[in-house]
Amino acid sequence: MNAGFESRHASAARMPCAAKPPWPAAQAAPFGAALAAVAAAWLVAPFGAASAAAADEVATLAAKLAGGTVQSRQEAVRGLARAGGAAAVKPLASALRDGDAAVRRAAALAVATVADGLAAADGDGDLDDAIAEAMPPLLALLADADSRVVQAAATALGAIGPGDDDDATDDLVDALGRAAARAQDADACAACVTALADVGPAAASATPVLARLLRHERPVVREAAATALAAIGPEGRAAVPELARAVADKERLVAAAAAAALAGIGPDARSAVGPLAAAVGSDDALVRGTAVRALGAIGPDAAGATGGLVAALARERNADVALAIIDTLGEI
Repeated sequence: MNAGFESRHASAARMPCAAKPPWPAAQAAPFGAALAAVAAAWLVAPFGAASAAAADEVATLAAKLAGGTVQSRQEAVRGLARAGGAAAVKPLASALRDGDAAVRRAAALAVATVADGLAAADGDGDLDDAIAEAMPPLLALLADADSRVVQAAATALGAIGPGDDDDATDDLVDALGRAAARAQDADACAACVTALADVGPAAASATPVLARLLRHERPVVREAAATALAAIGPEGRAAVPELARAVADKERLVAAAAAAALAGIGPDARSAVGPLAAAVGSDDALVRGTAVRALGAIGPDAAGATGGLVAALARERNADVALAIIDTLGEI
């Protein structure tokens, strides 16, 4: 499971990849957080911190999922999320198939919460088995007619993260990529893309979809796509032309995320040197700094930008960006 799920940057319904962060630490990183915040707020905040529940409590909550009103089933799902543990995941897996969209959404968010909360329990066979049981219905929910259910399912899949089975990971990437491509709702699309970012380099086969999404009308999707490509790294080199175009995006977080992705790709992003050099002249320090770091990551093939970097250093008033320029001049 993905232990780093909640460590991503924070802003609702939305998600850097390089050992040396390509943006100043004091500034917001290019993609904001995940829907983990949604899951935590919706499921955990009203009920307090998760705690181990007695087996009979879980059994009682599970029984409530078999009947009753939509509200009572939602309350049972929330109780199971609070209880946590493998025993809670199994009835939640059945709730993912509930006939009511609100219950399906609640169950998906509950699985996300439980999976993330127990990420430290690596090697827990019972938990692994329970999560495996929840995967098929979660993947099916990516095609749900309700966009909020799709968003919640993607959140859960991101929280679970890629497993050790390569074939299962390939199936996950394929399902998320197809869901992102067909999503009409921007938040659902961004959630699917964010889950691909959680998969990391193993999501390389989704590069064509992510490259197309860099032209999406909504900034939240463009930013998510660039961040996912940053997570994929060098294997996302096919997206370099679209990332080079996105460096000039009017939305600063999109432009910075695109530059960060080019930094992650490294020398294979050499064709983007021109757009990156132009971005060094941006009015925004985050964009300037990320573009500078990307040029440094490209290395000697970015030597043509040396004159512009020297000129930029002379006028730079942001200390972090100035230091990045000095570092980059030493790398190219």
